Amino acid sequence: MHGQPYRVLRTEHGLDVPWGAEYVLEAHIPAGQREPEGPFGEFPGYYSGCHQYPMVEIDRVWHRTDPIYDAV
Repeated sequence: MHGQPYRVLRTEHGLDVPWGAEYVLEAHIPAGQREPEGPFGEFPGYYSGCHQYPMVEIDRVWHRTDPIYDAV
């Protein structure tokens, strides 16, 4: 789309990440481990129920200087 490959950086642990990323989360998903998540309230006033989802264990969080976190 850009007419050239997108620039990437390699972390000290060998992962390629997009150049200019605001945040990078290094994580792993333990095989076979699931935890309950929910219930959550949805916008029309209903609940979404509780479900078993795979766990994600965050190992490292990287961010650039003065990162932008766009949340209201």
